[in-house]
Amino acid sequence: MRKSFITLTLALLMAGAAGIASAGDIDPGLEKVMESMTADQEISVLVYLNDQANLAAITDQMDSQNATL
Repeated sequence: MRKSFITLTLALLMAGAAGIASAGDIDPGLEKVMESMTADQEISVLVYLNDQANLAAITDQMDSQNATL
């Protein structure tokens, strides 16, 4: 249960960060690959965040509120 909650929380944080993705830098090599792709192709990338969410604090808060998924 706790692992599922953490996974869901990470997914929500990533989705929220997608709105500010333009604030980061795209590696020129990746940009070149993306330009040659079609809209239906997928690519795997690593994303490094400058700021990290305090997942322990979020989990503790949700636990104290008896939050459900």
